[in-house]
Amino acid sequence: MYSESQSINLDEIPINEVICHLQWNKYYRVFGRWKCSNCGKPWHSAYTWISLQKFIVLDQKLNFDEYCMQKCKKCEEKECDDKGIILFYKSLDKGDSSVHKRRLCAKCLSGEECIQSGDYLGKKK
Repeated sequence: MYSESQSINLDEIPINEVICHLQWNKYYRVFGRWKCSNCGKPWHSAYTWISLQKFIVLDQKLNFDEYCMQKCKKCEEKECDDKGIILFYKSLDKGDSSVHKRRLCAKCLSGEECIQSGDYLGKKK
């Protein structure tokens, strides 16, 4: 909390823009770096869904109930129940591919269809 004598420098406050089509229930879609808790294999995913609250406050520390779990493809072939751990996440950038991969998207797999509002995923550069 700021007192009346303190001034707030708005340039120091990080601002994340919430884009409607990237929100689902209490989650928000981001780019994430994962690691398998069993074999240690790392992977990247643009279909990472984290707690919307964590996205808004830019808190990198996530508990297991604050993101949709992903499984390691290598261990999944061995019928292993080990899940991935998020190492890092950030806002999505507009990528080269405009193809939405429904088989990778937790929102689509839940029965809800992702409808993209334009081609805007965040700050365009």
